[in-house]
Amino acid sequence: TAAMRAPIKVPDFRNAEPLVAVDEQGCRHPVVYQVNPWSPAQPLLPSRLVASVGPAARTRPSECLAHIEADDLKPLEWNYLRLERAEPPRITDGNLLENKHLSVALGENGVEAVKDLASGATAGSGESPVGHLVLEEDEGDPWGTRKKPEFRRSLAPFTRLLGAMRFDGYYEAYYTGRYEPSLRFGREEDPKIFSLEWYSTVRLLDHARRVDFSFEIFWKTSGRRIRAAFPCGAPSDAGWYSIPGGWLERQRYEQTETFLWSPNGDWPALHFTAVKPGTGGTGWALVNYGTPSARIEDGAILMSLLRSPSFGHCLERYAQDYPMPTSGIRDGGWHHFTFSFMPHAGEKDIPRLSLDAAALNQAPPVFAAETGKCPPDVLLNSLSVAGECVELVSAKAPFSKGGDLILRLLNHSPRETEAAVSAGTAGFAKASEALLTEDIVRELPVKDGSVRVWLKGFEVKTLILSKQ
Repeated sequence: TAAMRAPIKVPDFRNAEPLVAVDEQGCRHPVVYQVNPWSPAQPLLPSRLVASVGPAARTRPSECLAHIEADDLKPLEWNYLRLERAEPPRITDGNLLENKHLSVALGENGVEAVKDLASGATAGSGESPVGHLVLEEDEGDPWGTRKKPEFRRSLAPFTRLLGAMRFDGYYEAYYTGRYEPSLRFGREEDPKIFSLEWYSTVRLLDHARRVDFSFEIFWKTSGRRIRAAFPCGAPSDAGWYSIPGGWLERQRYEQTETFLWSPNGDWPALHFTAVKPGTGGTGWALVNYGTPSARIEDGAILMSLLRSPSFGHCLERYAQDYPMPTSGIRDGGWHHFTFSFMPHAGEKDIPRLSLDAAALNQAPPVFAAETGKCPPDVLLNSLSVAGECVELVSAKAPFSKGGDLILRLLNHSPRETEAAVSAGTAGFAKASEALLTEDIVRELPVKDGSVRVWLKGFEVKTLILSKQ
C-alpha cells in the first residue's frame, strides 16, 4: 500500500487532456503530467521569438510521461483503473497551497516555507527559498571537480512566480527565471555562461505528505555546476544517505580533494537524503528520481543537477593512444529533474522512509486492456507479504525447473523482523530458504498456505515456493 507513481507514455504533451484515474471502488487518483500545456509560459525577451524553457519552448521534448499517483491500491495484485477526462485546471488565488498534511507558502522568488501540519515543523529560510537553484564554480573534468569552488550564487533573485493552478487531485505552482547578468550578448558578466534559463513546478497532491519539485533547465556553460537547494534548518550537517539495501549516516564531505576520482563534495544517495531532526523532533528528507549526487551543508540539502566540466588537459592525459569524442561534453541543452520533499520523525522513521523512497522509484507495469479485463491470474496475484519495513524486491521464475516462484525479501530496518508470506487461495505446499544462486539452504514449515521467516537488519533472503 506504499505510494506509487505508475507511468503512462504521452506522445505529445501539447495535445494532452486533463485526466483522472478511477479504480473499481470509485476512488479517484490524480494523473500528473511531467510537463503540461496548461502551465503559464515563460515571458519572452524583446529580442527573442521563443523561450528556452516552459510550455512554449521548442527545446522541450514533445514526448513525456504522465504518472498515476496512488497510495491505496491493492498490493501485489492487478488493479483496474479507468482513465477519465477531468475538469480543466483553474487558476487559484492567494499564495498558499494546502492539504491535510502540509502547507506550502509561495513567495515571489520561490517557496518561502513548507510546514508539516502534524508537528508544526517548518522548512525554509528567509532569503533562501525551498527548492531554489544555486550556481557554483566547477573547474574540473568529467570524472571530478579539481579545485575547491571559489563562489556560489543563489538564483532566487532572478526567479519569478508565474502563478498557481488547481487540478483534479492536486495543486501546481510555477516559477521561471533567467541568469540576467549574462543576457547581454558579448557583454556577459560571467563569460562562461552563455545561456541559463529555468522553469520550476511545485506540486502538492491532495493525499500525499510530500511536495514534488520539478526543474526544467536549459543551459550552455563551461566550468559551472547548478544545484537545487532545500533549506531545512537542520542542526547538523550529518545526515542519512540511501544506499542499495539500506542507508548510511555520513558526516559532511569537505571539498578539499582534487584528484581524478574525487566525489566533488557530494555523497551518492540512491533514493533519498535526510537531515537530522530539529526542534520538535521532525526532520526533512528529499527523494530523488535518478539524480543521486547529494550534499548536506549549513542545514540544507543540496542536489547537484548539472556540471559543465572544461576538461583542461585531461583528454590528452588520460586518453593518449586513441581519439576521444568531445562534442556534447558539457551537458548543454534541455534537462528535466524531479524530487519529492517530505518530513520524517528522526532515525526511528528512516526504515519507513527508505521503503517509501524505494516504492516511489519503482515503475509498476502498466498495460492498456479492454474494459474490465486484467492479465490472467497467476500465483503472484494471490500473494501477500506482511512485515514491518520488509520489501518484496523481486518475484520471478526459478533458474531451474525446481519450484514455481522465487521471492527475494529485503529488511529496510537495522532491527530483526519477521515476514509472513501467503499465497491465499492459490496456496503452496512447499517452501525453502535459498542462497542468491537459488541453491536450497533449508526447508521451511508451511502452515495453512503460508510461511514465516526472520530477517536480520538489512538482510536479503531468497525463498522458493512450490505448489507440490
